[in-house]
Amino acid sequence: MKEHYITITGMNHYYDMKPFKIGKRLKCIKEPDNDYDEEAIKVVLKHIGTVGYVANSVYTVVKGTNSAGYIAHLVNKSF
Repeated sequence: MKEHYITITGMNHYYDMKPFKIGKRLKCIKEPDNDYDEEAIKVVLKHIGTVGYVANSVYTVVKGTNSAGYIAHLVNKSF
């Protein structure tokens, strides 16, 4: 599969810290029942829990990265 880069947003809402660094393994889980965004993908870090969401707005997706809506159709329920 081709590599896809994402922007993770909302980290300041979870523990007010920077929970990861290069090389850290994250799990992304689709949330089709999310009340705010049916294409939502939450980002989870083992031993911490939810640390943010994959950006899905023209205001939050950093240039050169893909939105949650774009990658949601390319990945399984979790990846």
